[in-house]
Amino acid sequence: MSPLHRILNRGGVPIRYWLAGPEGAPTVILTHGATADHTTFDELVPALAERYRVLSWDMPGHGLSQPMPADFSIDRLVADQLALMDEMGWERAVLVGQSLGGNLAQEVVFRHPERVAGVALIDSTDNFQKLSILEKATVKMAGPVFGLYPFDVAKRQAAERSADTAEARRRLAAMFDRVQSKEAYIRIFVVGTDLLHYEPDYRIPVPLLMIMGEHDGLGNIARAMPAMAKREGVALVVVPGAGHVANMDRPDVVNAEVLRFLGGLPLDREPVPGH
Repeated sequence: MSPLHRILNRGGVPIRYWLAGPEGAPTVILTHGATADHTTFDELVPALAERYRVLSWDMPGHGLSQPMPADFSIDRLVADQLALMDEMGWERAVLVGQSLGGNLAQEVVFRHPERVAGVALIDSTDNFQKLSILEKATVKMAGPVFGLYPFDVAKRQAAERSADTAEARRRLAAMFDRVQSKEAYIRIFVVGTDLLHYEPDYRIPVPLLMIMGEHDGLGNIARAMPAMAKREGVALVVVPGAGHVANMDRPDVVNAEVLRFLGGLPLDREPVPGH
């Protein structure tokens, strides 16, 4: 059965989301990366939907959730994710995020740990790391550097650098084409850097899964994820034959790891009348 498509209107922006899996089952929210959309998880949704109630969505300014709102920001994205949970009547959910989606998951659990039952990060840098001087400069220059590239070139190169497989690159290119303008594309990446804030004493207070493609060369992920896993005391799953979108390059491995993680959580069945 195809996922059920719904719309939550917030501030003049229709936030598109999709539901799959049995009503009343433990709840999982899937959040895609910057400039991508919910189809990032086309292989993961059916794998989870046999046992879990799964919500995937297009963040505002992405995919079918257009146009980009004037107040597009980290505060807005956190509020949007909580609004989706409230709309569904979910007190808590497991958050699964790829890249920017994983950064958003980290921020939600940082601000609202009572709403999160677990976090799974796929190819996502550490929100709470201490950046080097070079990394700080790179973050600051992200917007101006993107602005130097022709829009089509920037999107094509991003797709090529993000995936190991030709099919994943093709699908990513189609997602990137759904971003409505170069200005919106740049703003997404600039706002994403606002999620980085050094918290030396913070530890994620819920069960954590970390997955990284062995060839992920974007940003500082190849350095940050192993360091974060060590700090958090969890094993880092390194996926062979995968780049920045390990869930698209090697869905067999990622699906199995996410299912294993969820199966080890003490998830209660939450009542969600009508949903």
